[in-house]
Amino acid sequence: IAEDDPALTYFQELQDNDACDLRIMPNGTGIERIAEWCYNAANNFVNDATGGRCRCFKVEVWEHDGNSAIYRS
Repeated sequence: IAEDDPALTYFQELQDNDACDLRIMPNGTGIERIAEWCYNAANNFVNDATGGRCRCFKVEVWEHDGNSAIYRS
């Protein structure tokens, strides 16, 4: 959810009650920002899993057949 979403407090309450796994997106929730977030999450995972030997260099995320975003390092 976007950091400035008016319903943020409701989602935080759901998370506090283990009803959702909330991610607050400080830069918005557009497909481009989701691709950036996925890139960073994947890169952190790959770095940890390989002791820094491998890295992620590109992520592509599809919103639907007509819209996708690519984030590169």
